[in-house]
Amino acid sequence: MKGKKCTQCDNDTYQKDGICVSCKIGITKMYDELKELMKENTKWDTGLKVHK
Repeated sequence: MKGKKCTQCDNDTYQKDGICVSCKIGITKMYDELKELMKENTKWDTGLKVHK
């Protein structure tokens, strides 16, 4: 079985509809939103760095 690329995040997927499981349940979107919040809000910054 040949893998495809997810249409939303470009990850490899074997799903028939072309959308990976992470995108289907919203993990990719939540992770992106969390990164944005960490960049915007520095009040609670404890020296943690955003993973790229």
